[in-house]
Amino acid sequence: MKRSKQRKKGYLLGYSDFAEYSKDSNVDVSLDLDIYVKGIGLKSLHQGLWQKGQPVTLDEVSKAQKSYTEKLIDMFPKEVERVLDVGAGVGDNAIYMAEKGMKVTCISPSLSQEQYFIENILPEYETISFIRSRIEDLEIDEKFDVVLMSESSNYFPIENGLDQTIRYLKEGGYLVMGSHFRKDNRK
Repeated sequence: MKRSKQRKKGYLLGYSDFAEYSKDSNVDVSLDLDIYVKGIGLKSLHQGLWQKGQPVTLDEVSKAQKSYTEKLIDMFPKEVERVLDVGAGVGDNAIYMAEKGMKVTCISPSLSQEQYFIENILPEYETISFIRSRIEDLEIDEKFDVVLMSESSNYFPIENGLDQTIRYLKEGGYLVMGSHFRKDNRK
């Protein structure tokens, strides 16, 4: 599905996701969780990192998603201990980081993603926590070695979101953005 540039009534239309963007609303219109996880049985919402020659089939999606997560997280410096995962999806990045010994605070404004974390991730991983919040509204007193935005930077006004992420970085910390970027704004 192509990304829509259209904005209507507070919704940002994304790839396969309708992300509610109303500050005061508890409405959650997230199709990714239902389609990818509940419908297809995938463990990730990422589009994946496809290797040259890898067949682009439904059977290969989970391999490409795992490859994406590993490549992204394995780029972190070895001394990273605490990570803020902005737009944590269904926690595949958080699980991988926790299994590598990192403490991960996940945020998302999605009610369905919060429920997924409560039911499927938090009971098994003591080093993962979840806060239901938009990055622009987040108010915590913690600093992190890494702030990770994995395919999530397109769901918030970039200026406000980046100001907030910098606020939560330790001195010398890293902002890691894995997303879809264009080289030319005219295309």
